[in-house]
Amino acid sequence: MHIIIDGYNFIFRIYNFKYTELQKARERFLLRLQNYIEKKKVRIEVVFDSQENEYSSTVSSKKGLKVVFCQDADDYIREIVNNSQRKASILVVSEDEGILRDVRECGVKIKSPSEFDMLLNKGIQKRRKFLDDEKPSPESMSEGEVSTWLEEFSQRHQKV
Repeated sequence: MHIIIDGYNFIFRIYNFKYTELQKARERFLLRLQNYIEKKKVRIEVVFDSQENEYSSTVSSKKGLKVVFCQDADDYIREIVNNSQRKASILVVSEDEGILRDVRECGVKIKSPSEFDMLLNKGIQKRRKFLDDEKPSPESMSEGEVSTWLEEFSQRHQKV
């Protein structure tokens, strides 16, 4: 399954944080997704709006998580769905009515951020029985990958 998430749409609906803590919210979200990928063996693409002028600002993980920063996340999501040969295997996570209307017509599956958050929490709750620490484990990412994410978000945060 290919899961496409409207990144800021998800973060702003699920996490409570001050705007100055946006980078930490993104990092926490991406760690949760990485843990979910390992458990479910899915591909996830998270799309964030950015001030960049092109789609060229893309960071990818080797473990099924692709993070895209682009000028218009909505258009990017529509383009990915429209160009897919396997629309029935796509899940779009968003509450943006425009995106949902357009992708629903293509036959993709849809979940709201709160519905998808429940799926993410199911995996964490099961792990909590065995772990003392409630935070998702960053062990699934190498130190290099974590450094790359932190550097990318630091640069993006400074531009905002």
